[in-house]
Amino acid sequence: MHPPPPVANQKPPAHYTPGLTVGLLTDFGTQDGYVGTMKAALLSCLSFSNTLPLHWLDIGHEVPPHDIAAGSWLLNNVLDYLPPLTVCVCVVDPHVGQPEQNSLCVVWPQRQCIFLAPDNGLLSPVLQHAAFQQDWSLQHLPEEEPQNNTPHCIRLTPPLRIDDDESTHRTTSLTQPALAALPSHTFYGRDLYAPVAAHWINALNQNPSLCHSPKQLKDFLRQLGTPHPQPKQTARLLAQQTAQGIQGHGLYSDRFGNLLTNIPNHWIDGDFRPIQLQIGTTPGACWPGYKAASYYQALTQVPNTVGPDPQANPPSPLLLVAGSNGYLELALYQSSATHWLRQVLNLPHLPRPLALTIRQDAAP
Repeated sequence: MHPPPPVANQKPPAHYTPGLTVGLLTDFGTQDGYVGTMKAALLSCLSFSNTLPLHWLDIGHEVPPHDIAAGSWLLNNVLDYLPPLTVCVCVVDPHVGQPEQNSLCVVWPQRQCIFLAPDNGLLSPVLQHAAFQQDWSLQHLPEEEPQNNTPHCIRLTPPLRIDDDESTHRTTSLTQPALAALPSHTFYGRDLYAPVAAHWINALNQNPSLCHSPKQLKDFLRQLGTPHPQPKQTARLLAQQTAQGIQGHGLYSDRFGNLLTNIPNHWIDGDFRPIQLQIGTTPGACWPGYKAASYYQALTQVPNTVGPDPQANPPSPLLLVAGSNGYLELALYQSSATHWLRQVLNLPHLPRPLALTIRQDAAP
């Protein structure tokens, strides 16, 4: 279940200035300057004649290193809120530099969004959300208007050379001196994805309707590489309602220690009720808790929300809170559910996906 998409053809407010957006999602962190270097590389490839405003959207840079599943989760949460004319560079690449791994450019014409990423399953939310057609090929791109829900996928072909036709523009050649080593074997974000993203920005500046023009889009994609009809995708884990209870998975831990699940909020009736939570398949790993619509509700209705004994296990009642992305979150009030789970399971790192079973007690 995804959040509702923006209203189609909604008239923008009078003060709205259309522009281009560069979205960035990485596992680079912020202490080493990799994100800044990638942004600088992109900016150095932009044309001087660009007139539309350029907006930066940092989707996140604290993805756990090499954690493709976590990166996919974050990308999934932002997909339905991306504005038109967005170029997303997504880099979580544990196999960077391996010649057998492809690099992708996926175009979603209806949304006018472009995604650049390694072909390792990171773009699975895009491909699955858009009902990606496995048999699509560049040669079969129809000359009429493209199907609204069909993205186009290209295998980038490094080393690339992308030149601007107008002599008054700065070249976006990937062989210019600053990027002469394309591709490096460790930093495709800077040496491959950033210049290609800049090439998209330059092209969309000149022709904002590029994604809606099949012939022009087809010609443009030919500059980037070859059709890739079968990009890698990870299987989407779906929660189930069974006689034993609701069976789902913990998929992602946020910085507050909440464990975000794939169980839709509305699968547990009512705003507040007791539950029993089983972790994994161990019969004894079962704890009582409460499903709550908000932390405020937990404070007012859950007995001893802040445990009187800090050594209690758990230190406060377990909460399943209705999350902002439409799925339940396992939480402890002002504490880390993830840290507590590591302790009770005696694990240095919490496995993900983590199997969960929820049984609903009688409503209070």
